[in-house]
Amino acid sequence: MRKREAAAQRQAAQDANAAQSATGSAAARTAFKASQLYRNAEWDLIDAFQDGKVRIENLKEDQLPESLQKMNLEERKAHVAKLSAQRKAIQAKIAKLDQSRKVYLAEQERKMQIQAAAARPAHASAAAAPAASFERAVTESVKAQAKRK
Repeated sequence: MRKREAAAQRQAAQDANAAQSATGSAAARTAFKASQLYRNAEWDLIDAFQDGKVRIENLKEDQLPESLQKMNLEERKAHVAKLSAQRKAIQAKIAKLDQSRKVYLAEQERKMQIQAAAARPAHASAAAAPAASFERAVTESVKAQAKRK
């Protein structure tokens, strides 16, 4: 098995693991993978192309995915450029959605703290609200995982 195929399979397995865990884990992984910090130029043709580490004309046919092997050089260049543009657009959309998610979660956390403060006896500590929020998040995560099993 080629190095890039093995690496892609490892990525798919980790993506599947994240999808089965808490929603926040999957969302965080997706956001990170869409960021400029996540690069796989060693095995991903689009990343290598975007980083300038590979020139399509310098690749041997057996180094290419089957779908590209069937194309001539100009078709390959156009296809890789198209995929690169599509990836950038998807990454931008994910970044925008991630930002919206963060704003929403911050607002929900603020609402929960207000509700917790209102329900708390006057003599209770203000430090209890973040602890209760964390406890609630852990409990919900464990329940979600238990339902899947």
